[in-house]
Amino acid sequence: LLDRVDEGDKFLSNLIDIVEENGHLVVALPLPFCAKRWKKEDGDQLEGPLHVEGTSWEEAASNVAGLLQDRGLEVQTVTRAPYLCQG
Repeated sequence: LLDRVDEGDKFLSNLIDIVEENGHLVVALPLPFCAKRWKKEDGDQLEGPLHVEGTSWEEAASNVAGLLQDRGLEVQTVTRAPYLCQG
């Protein structure tokens, strides 16, 4: 979802704000990260997408982990899993 929303930084901040103390936030992203709008009739480009660098899975995963840690989250694990999508 973070790769399909406008103002990705703000969206992520809102998610973090609603997590209770000692709570968990599970983040799943297709990597390397490619932020684009889901419905093409609205145009491809998002307004203010989350900024994730890295052209390989490893680089992008490291960048996402750093981005989450910079926001005060403790990254417990990073896992690579198949991306299943009919779209």
